[in-house]
Amino acid sequence: MKTLLNRLIQITGIVLAAVLLFMILNWSFLTKLKAGIDLRGFARAVRKSTLLLHDKERILDEIEHLEDRVDLEESIDLIRWWQHAQAVDDMLEAGIEGDEVRLIERELDRSEKDLEKQ
Repeated sequence: MKTLLNRLIQITGIVLAAVLLFMILNWSFLTKLKAGIDLRGFARAVRKSTLLLHDKERILDEIEHLEDRVDLEESIDLIRWWQHAQAVDDMLEAGIEGDEVRLIERELDRSEKDLEKQ
């Protein structure tokens, strides 16, 4: 029984080390994947919103531009990305009304400027 428990602990340690190594070696890919998933979610929320077509197009153009920018980057600062993504997500979650279109555009612009700084 004790041998089995030791073997299980060894296997668990090896698996965790392998996962950690995978994450370290693929960090850039994983952060870009996270940003891409977030941007697609934002675009989906905008398309489903009750905004006027012109406002939808403006935000979707910003999202598309940011997607292209993310694709070009070698790596992304995940903490900064999460801050911007959370701000946009909060605005989209409650529904987009009035001046929120401009606020969303502003936050997306700030995200792009942060990417330029990296």
